[in-house]
Amino acid sequence: MLDQMSVSPSPDDVVDAAVDSPPPAIEDASRAEVVSEDAAAPSPPPSVVCPGTGACALALRAPADGTVTPVSEAFCARLATGRVACWGSNVRGELGRGPSDAPANAAFGLPDVVPGLEHATELDRGCALRDDGSVVCWGQLAIPGISDGNTPLAQPTTLPIPPAKKIAAAGSVACAVLANDKMTCFGRDWRSGQLGYALAGGADGGVYGPAQLTFGPGARIVGVAVGEGIERFGGATFALREDGTALSWGMNESLGRVSSFMPDPTPAPVELANVSFVSAGGSAVCAIAGGQVYCWGTRLEPPKALEIYDAIHVATVGPRPLGRGCAVRRDGDVRCWGDNDRGQAGDGTTAVALAPVKVLGLPGPAVAVDVTMKSSCALLADGRVFCWGDGTRGQLGRTFNNGYSPAPLEVALPETP
Repeated sequence: MLDQMSVSPSPDDVVDAAVDSPPPAIEDASRAEVVSEDAAAPSPPPSVVCPGTGACALALRAPADGTVTPVSEAFCARLATGRVACWGSNVRGELGRGPSDAPANAAFGLPDVVPGLEHATELDRGCALRDDGSVVCWGQLAIPGISDGNTPLAQPTTLPIPPAKKIAAAGSVACAVLANDKMTCFGRDWRSGQLGYALAGGADGGVYGPAQLTFGPGARIVGVAVGEGIERFGGATFALREDGTALSWGMNESLGRVSSFMPDPTPAPVELANVSFVSAGGSAVCAIAGGQVYCWGTRLEPPKALEIYDAIHVATVGPRPLGRGCAVRRDGDVRCWGDNDRGQAGDGTTAVALAPVKVLGLPGPAVAVDVTMKSSCALLADGRVFCWGDGTRGQLGRTFNNGYSPAPLEVALPETP
């Protein structure tokens, strides 16, 4: 998924930023109205409590694939052991195990750990933050001096940036909140403005950065989210301040605010207040503000409220109005909307979900969710992961060609030391 702000703090953590502090154990209005700034600050979202035996996941993300219309069908989970396990398709190195024809991927539908990656404390798409502040990434990502983004990174690669405390990545752009509370971005410039004002205006396809972004006065930056933007199709970057203000820059349809610039590389506030989480997937963006889910992504369309309240986590993917998403409520219910041809909305049907529907069959409360175009996965409060929808590329974490299932199935997470 592309993706989540994790402007949310990714429930990781919870992009994959919760205001104030992220969940301890897990890791993304009309134009005339702004959500009330007087709303009481919500209590921290529920966190994962591992049972003590068996594999336990603390965060869940869907890697980005670097395309305008997302085709990646893979998921990764950060385990309590500090390892990261991935499953599903590997067309662009999403699993971190080398190319899809490597011997280690003979059964890549089954979850397996990303080789050489340990001590992970946060996960966002195909990037992980380690306990020493270093950031490693794999798969489709443009990194100055390392990769132009055309050839996927076969194994985890350490990024040339100072120690960080938050990371967000898409196939062409990545940003990090550094240990000193500054923010840096780098990647491929498609003249989308996603890299920020200092890096705007480069030649199409050039790889730039890392460079520090400058923001105006305000509360410190505590989260970041990056949406996929390529060849002038969608894509925006988001920074979340500690006071619940979200800033955006990039392509207009994804900004969540009115701008006379096309694109707009200068960070400015989204038309919402009390924002606790942002998920950016392609041109589709959703945010949680005052506990309610808002989504946008069509040019000049302001954030619109969905009938999902008391939300703690949200994920979205795809170009609106053809995309889809899911959200987790504080009571652990999961609601999904959008495309449902493979049962990915989880309501037991394959009829398109024009409004949010409740996912049926989860055996416990969820704390996080992520989505691809054809499948969905939820992280439960006990550290188990359940997936539903298409399984023909291993997305359900059981076998490679698993057909499809509108009912959630448990992922066979690997037990690692």
